[in-house]
Amino acid sequence: MVPLLKGEQELDREAIFWHFPHYSNHGNQSPGGAVRSGDYKLLEYYGNGTVQLFNLAKDISEQNDLSLKEPEKVKELQAMLQKWRTKVDAKMMPPNPNYDSEAKIYNFK
Repeated sequence: MVPLLKGEQELDREAIFWHFPHYSNHGNQSPGGAVRSGDYKLLEYYGNGTVQLFNLAKDISEQNDLSLKEPEKVKELQAMLQKWRTKVDAKMMPPNPNYDSEAKIYNFK
């Protein structure tokens, strides 16, 4: 691992994948996945179908979403992520049959 961190060796794979198909117990993480390939990182949010794209070589803090400016890169990385999920038989969270999008949420203090 140290040679990779020092830049003396390269990772022998096309991409690194991440899959988190459920809500977290602390409420700050929504279901989603990610792929890092080269300088690019794509975040895909399963709950609302949105994505974010970042060029980490130019934007390490992920402040500049490029998804609307680079739709071809989005398609490429989404396809890569989907292919990987199929290959590893990644499980997705099933829809909640009791979900009511019209329900009012109350915050009791």
